[in-house]
Amino acid sequence: MYEKSKDKKLDKILFENPTAEYRAAPFWAWNCVLNKDELLWQIERLKEMGMGGFHIHCRDGMATEYLSKDFMSLVEACVDKAEKEGMFAYLYDEDKYPSGFAGGLVTKDVENRMRYITLCSKKRSDAVSFSDALATGKPAFLAAYDIALNDDGELVSYNMIGEDETARNLKRYVYFMTFECSDWFNRQAYVNTLSKKAIDKFIEITYEQYKKSVGKSFGKSVPSIFTDEPRFMIKQPLSSAFSEGEAIMPWYEEAEADYQLKYGASLLQGLPEVFWNLPNGKPSKIRYNFHDFICARFTACFAENYGKWCSDNGLLLTGHMMEEDTLYRQACAIGEAMRAYAHFGIPGIDMLCNERCFNTAKQAQSSVHQYGKAGMMSELYGVTNWDFDFRGHKFQGDWQAALGVTLRVPHLSWVSMKGSAKRDYPATMNYQVPWYKEYPYVEDHFARLGTVLTRGRPEVRVGVIHTVESMWINLGPNENTANIRESLDADFENLTRWLLSNHIDFDFVCESTLPEQMAEITQKLTVGAMNYDVILVPSAQTLRFTTVEILSKFVSFGGKVIFAGSLPQFVDAIPSDLALKLASSCECIPFSETSVITALDCVRDVAIIRKDGKTAKDMLYALRSDGDEKWLFIARMEQTIAGYTADVGIWQDISVRVRGEYTPTLYNTVTGKTEKLGYYYSNGNTVITKRVYASDSLLINLSEKSCENKIVIEDERIYGTTRFFVPMDYTLEEGNVLLLDIADYHIDDEPFTLNEEVVRISDKSKARLGYPTTSCQPWVMESKPFEHTVTVRYKFNVLCDLEGLLLATEDVERAKITFNGTPVSSSPVGYFRDKDIKTVALPNPIIGENVVEITTPFGARDFVEASYVIGYFGVELKGTQKYLVPIADKIGFGDLCPQGFPFYGGNVTYKTVYEAESNQRIRIRLNGYAGACVRVFVDGKDLGIVAYSPFAVYTDVEKGTHNVEFKLYGSLINTFGSLHNGNEAHTWYGPSDWQAPDEWFRYEYRLRKTGILASPVIDIVK
Repeated sequence: MYEKSKDKKLDKILFENPTAEYRAAPFWAWNCVLNKDELLWQIERLKEMGMGGFHIHCRDGMATEYLSKDFMSLVEACVDKAEKEGMFAYLYDEDKYPSGFAGGLVTKDVENRMRYITLCSKKRSDAVSFSDALATGKPAFLAAYDIALNDDGELVSYNMIGEDETARNLKRYVYFMTFECSDWFNRQAYVNTLSKKAIDKFIEITYEQYKKSVGKSFGKSVPSIFTDEPRFMIKQPLSSAFSEGEAIMPWYEEAEADYQLKYGASLLQGLPEVFWNLPNGKPSKIRYNFHDFICARFTACFAENYGKWCSDNGLLLTGHMMEEDTLYRQACAIGEAMRAYAHFGIPGIDMLCNERCFNTAKQAQSSVHQYGKAGMMSELYGVTNWDFDFRGHKFQGDWQAALGVTLRVPHLSWVSMKGSAKRDYPATMNYQVPWYKEYPYVEDHFARLGTVLTRGRPEVRVGVIHTVESMWINLGPNENTANIRESLDADFENLTRWLLSNHIDFDFVCESTLPEQMAEITQKLTVGAMNYDVILVPSAQTLRFTTVEILSKFVSFGGKVIFAGSLPQFVDAIPSDLALKLASSCECIPFSETSVITALDCVRDVAIIRKDGKTAKDMLYALRSDGDEKWLFIARMEQTIAGYTADVGIWQDISVRVRGEYTPTLYNTVTGKTEKLGYYYSNGNTVITKRVYASDSLLINLSEKSCENKIVIEDERIYGTTRFFVPMDYTLEEGNVLLLDIADYHIDDEPFTLNEEVVRISDKSKARLGYPTTSCQPWVMESKPFEHTVTVRYKFNVLCDLEGLLLATEDVERAKITFNGTPVSSSPVGYFRDKDIKTVALPNPIIGENVVEITTPFGARDFVEASYVIGYFGVELKGTQKYLVPIADKIGFGDLCPQGFPFYGGNVTYKTVYEAESNQRIRIRLNGYAGACVRVFVDGKDLGIVAYSPFAVYTDVEKGTHNVEFKLYGSLINTFGSLHNGNEAHTWYGPSDWQAPDEWFRYEYRLRKTGILASPVIDIVK
């Protein structure tokens, strides 16, 4: 995919102007009735944003039939458009997610539905024969057990007994189950990912259909297909050993026969050991085998099956697995994450919210390194909310780039904001946001990074044994094993953070795939394409025999193995001294940050040191060799410098020590230019000195040593400072906004219910009429004549004369609208933010209370949504009461909400003047803003975007008066955000944020600050 990265040297022109393969390709959410012209127009907008392509992502709300002739013709048109625009059209393999059910087309057949087993304390009266269960999806009796537990809830003995046989001790039943149908799966069920036959059917319906339509473009303008969150039935251990509640484990039709064939024993006979712990801390070999067996089956049926089809057809498989971030979650949903990555062309991760799951990224990056993959994908920026600004975009992308991400898939770019789509994990990254034309400022940075970080090979000297198999043996009752599991996960997370923050790069080594990856053993351990000087074994309870054997050979050749923390007492989950014997010939250290870092200092390539001599633990790095050069990328692990907020332009002076002597050059990824760095040589190391700010990342080229001790002075003197203390002129890029989202309402001709919020009106109306409130796709739902209507009545007060108002609302063509009793024309005159939120002209309002009444047909596909009054007025809020007042003549720096703009999310330009007493060089600093970014102008000259710390631009001015303008690019947080969720600890910004329980819900508005929040500062500098 990155053919240009194979050139002998980096092309400087490519670095300055990266091509499409290095650019992001967002999830482009097809979430409405699809229109060809609109789709082609939006592709142009995505290109305007700096995107290199798009992932065609069928999403909640899509009304065009999935995989139909009409649907595929749109895919073909978009692929053709991508080719014409020099972009890439990336495919996505499902209608919504998780992948595998083909929008329900696969799982219409019961035999393709997910299977599992449930352990319960009561006999089911609805059970049928096993053959009938396979055909109908009803439960089938599988086994019953007489379970003897000791006082600690440990398994003393067990026997398989008849379904109706009396047990001497606890009696427990196991039933074979089929996943139930639901609206989420379009009234079907999820697929049986443990059935190759079912997955083959999915490939036939989905992948072959894409091949038929756009196969000629595979490997060209269609480089890959994305598979999203596949899983088996998520494992649910018992809450306690004596619980009468259910426990669940994944299963498939042939599980018993296949297990017997592989292990020579009955799984059903030993099944209680999967659910209960054995006495005295002894692990169950049966439990260990079961989890390995299910994981291997899942990997073969899904990832290997998909990967082979893609490879055979010239397509790269990308996407990510379910629940990758912790050992426990992946053990329960997929077995282990790393085993599947071997079959991906571009392995990937999912990084939601503004989280930093370093383990998730490290697992995928390790496989990318070891298998020599083309790159690594991340689905990022989802669930971050409307006010996630350019600073957040850069921070999230930077640390992920350092941990291997080369293909960024921003989540999401909505085709439409109609209905519930506007609550689908905002914000959208498309034409609807007021900053979309400025986004190349962000995207060019990452594309330039991509031209470098896809070159050469990674330099990583430490391998760390991945300990997920120690989690497997602890998947017993929560009461007995949850603390152990939490400790394993804490160790897993802590070790990764210790190593990264102390600048010891590493790869995880997957035990199950190690034998097939291992090559020559010398003083370096070769794992696929990587060679490791040191292998670290961290607090593992069990190791595989093959791992112990390989590490023993490595040690015998002089290789270095370090055991940190408790030593493995088991091999393949059987008590054994083999690992202990290996450890006796190795270095054994406590499991602590100091011990681990001290032991690995011998293989350190990079150190990043603060001015006070301490390790800069808020930074991490990636190092790559590229012919006779190296590339060093340094990114932040924390978004802010300790003790400061993101608004403060504070810096750190750091020294970067690199093993070897080089000439360093900074490649500025924001500007596309190169810059000199201060550096000197010490004890065979190159020491680079640099001042860094909270938003900075550094891409450094390390070329052949030329001369020594280059000093770069970064201090500058300030000779005078100006701030702005008085209100100023301003312009809005669009009319101000009055949000109408609390209304009286009624269904049909029923009496009005007073003062309810619109999302609650929608949900209550659906419940009242028996319509599904979950997410069945419209294309599945039968289109029926409307039998009902919903009327909403909004009230607001006007305290001044106003004219030229617009009402923005959805489904305006179908609506009956009155304003103060006067009918309003339903002919649109434009749209507000999204083409499905159309505007109509309102009559002039009266002084006093005004009433907007909207009646619309209401069916299973419909929602009741907020409306908006647009015009040039001010808005005052008093609780839930809203008043339109004269628009402010001037505004000041600070929150715009109390200045008459509580719901305005568009762009606003602040206009002021600066008096220069002489010819000067000035620095203009923005000390705080709440929006996407700010653009600065002096006398009409565009000085560029201010988005990242230190929030400054420079220019020369002559003596005299100068017009200075600050254009803030807005956030739609107070226009479309979840303004009634009173639980500020809730940071999962998706549909549930708008459907807050009563304990969280507030009718009063929870607004966020917007605007330039503090006076900009103009410094005279030299």
